[in-house]
Amino acid sequence: MNSKTLIASAIALTLAATSGAAFAAASTTPTTTAKDPAKREQRVARMVKRLDTDKDGKVSKSEMEAAMNATVTVVDADKDGFLSKQEVDAGKDALKAYRQKVKAEPNATMAKPGQLPRGLIKHFDKIDANKDGKLSKEELDTVADRMFQRRDANKDGFITADEFLATKTKAKKQG
Repeated sequence: MNSKTLIASAIALTLAATSGAAFAAASTTPTTTAKDPAKREQRVARMVKRLDTDKDGKVSKSEMEAAMNATVTVVDADKDGFLSKQEVDAGKDALKAYRQKVKAEPNATMAKPGQLPRGLIKHFDKIDANKDGKLSKEELDTVADRMFQRRDANKDGFITADEFLATKTKAKKQG
């Protein structure tokens, strides 16, 4: 498993865990979505459907990695293989522009990236283990693996919508 893939997984999982609006309808605010369990379930179902490329109803590490590789590729503006704070900060706009490009070319075989988590900037310095001011593949790899393992409740190597929702609910009760 390459480390760029795991970086992408870390970003995707962090996003899924922290962003109420990431997969919500455009007219729904993050606050409203986060408080409405039905909308949260719909958002998670859309996320699983989008990431589940083999259509088996669950997301494998490799499926998550593929989506996140696309995200990292879009956000890594200088294409150096690292994510700086500036790139992460500008990531939402970069992803939005990329999605508009994808929509404008419906027959193109462009990758469909995920979202960046809101908490990525907040936790940037913690993730940046060597304190060089940028996130390496290895640093994000560690976070991605830990997050995937935490959500994979039955340890079968897949995350289902139910597992994601159960993990999210457990985290809310603990917080």
